[in-house]
Amino acid sequence: MRYRVLYEKPFFDDEGAVDNVGAGVQAGEIARAVPWLPLHLAIADRCVGIFPLVPGGPQGSPGQPTTALVRDSNLLGALVALFDSYWEKAVPLHLSENRDLAMDDAATHPALSPADSKLLSLLVAGVADKAIASQMSLSRRTVQRRIQSLMTRAGAGTRMQLA
Repeated sequence: MRYRVLYEKPFFDDEGAVDNVGAGVQAGEIARAVPWLPLHLAIADRCVGIFPLVPGGPQGSPGQPTTALVRDSNLLGALVALFDSYWEKAVPLHLSENRDLAMDDAATHPALSPADSKLLSLLVAGVADKAIASQMSLSRRTVQRRIQSLMTRAGAGTRMQLA
């Protein structure tokens, strides 16, 4: 089963986040990252959507609705359009350590090792060096050296050019 997921940049600050996304990719997820999302939501088959009505979760007043379930309607159409607009601008994530499982990875980055492809994908997504180091079980300095090596290989003068 294939499904699309957008992740906000702050998500990757959590311990084990990259491993969780990698497991999702192996299960059929197509992952992309954006700096920020205006709304957290889930849409199934473009037929039904669910999203929070209050920020911060279900700590609202007892008996008060905290989540909306939306079926085929103009609102659902707007939510699908919102997702699609962010999807188009998002950065694809190639996080699988196994080339056979990384979607489009071998074709996109044939000269990169799986670890370098993962590092580059996180860098392009805007994840901070400290978070990359934590997620990949590397030191921050090792991440910086590997980024510098990738910049040299690509002939990039800056991290932005590398991305």
